[in-house]
Amino acid sequence: MSLKDEQREALQVNAARDRAEQLLAEMKKAFAEAQANIPEREDLSDEQRELGELAMRKAMESTQRMLDSLNAALAIAQGSLAQQDDDSDTADKSE
Repeated sequence: MSLKDEQREALQVNAARDRAEQLLAEMKKAFAEAQANIPEREDLSDEQRELGELAMRKAMESTQRMLDSLNAALAIAQGSLAQQDDDSDTADKSE
């Protein structure tokens, strides 16, 4: 894989990570708002409230795991790019 391809992939992973961070922030905000409005929701049973809270918590945890994976992938990609850059510099010096 060429350096340009790896750079492009790193940019794509970085963009995906940014979207995941934004999604997680929006989910946390929506969850906080929903939790604040629970007392006003007389149309929901205790079981429905608990299931809704559990579903939101699981979704946020899943999104956090995805974000962690994207961060790990980005770190690997950046390490690979740095290694290739170092290898390129070494090859240039030996010529």
